[in-house]
Amino acid sequence: MKVSDLTKRQATFGYEDRTYLTDNAILRYGGREGKLVDVSEVFHNTLENLWFLEKDGFPSVLDILAHAERIDNADTKWPLLVAEKDMLVLDGMHRLCKLMMHKKGKKLKVKIILLTDDEIKQIEEV
Repeated sequence: MKVSDLTKRQATFGYEDRTYLTDNAILRYGGREGKLVDVSEVFHNTLENLWFLEKDGFPSVLDILAHAERIDNADTKWPLLVAEKDMLVLDGMHRLCKLMMHKKGKKLKVKIILLTDDEIKQIEEV
């Protein structure tokens, strides 16, 4: 899979009251080397409702199944795009979930690419 394969999703992410095109972020920064960190550095993201905001936090069974399928199909070889300031996962939450589901008691490491506020601001907004 190439970086361009990830950009066919038409996905977005919200950060500090703005919405950005995930595809643009991946094309701009996805080719960076990244660094390996303990999953605990980005785990706090899993405690927030990031996927079902438009449904007031109450997803339907079909919504949950759709996300389960995306988690199952996630390619974990790609690093997560993470905001350096607060370690918020901007892209890669489905990959992170897949890694966490299959860790089987192992200490889990994940590859991340840190983005500064200035770099995030250069990503195309919706």
